[in-house]
Amino acid sequence: MRNIRSLVLGLVLVSLAGVSWGEEDVWYCVEEASQGLRFDENGRVEKGNFTGDKFTLKHIAESNQIAIAGGAFSDDGKTIKLACSACYSLATEPFIVAYNPVMHDTIFSLKDRQFLYAIMGSGKAVMAGAGTCTKF
Repeated sequence: MRNIRSLVLGLVLVSLAGVSWGEEDVWYCVEEASQGLRFDENGRVEKGNFTGDKFTLKHIAESNQIAIAGGAFSDDGKTIKLACSACYSLATEPFIVAYNPVMHDTIFSLKDRQFLYAIMGSGKAVMAGAGTCTKF
């Protein structure tokens, strides 16, 4: 009987693992480095190095998306939502791979508190960055 209770408890815990993201799971992220390329008004390629952007990240389980506010993701002050191709929690560390489902112009990945992203701007510019995130 004790083995059955342990088995049922284990199955319940495993079934809840997919919903382990809570409403309070917000991550504060700091970009440590980024590189950009864009065409100037004369059609020449310009390079740019950027650092220090900050943004917040939240998983929205109901729609299987992540919401990112701030930094390179929201020039107009709006929150961008990216579709999850893999968003789940591994114990206390998340694993996220997300992309823009409409334009396919943004990809974002977070693992072991380290993130990478790439943004393509309508064929005129591209930016990639990396940094770290802390849960708060």
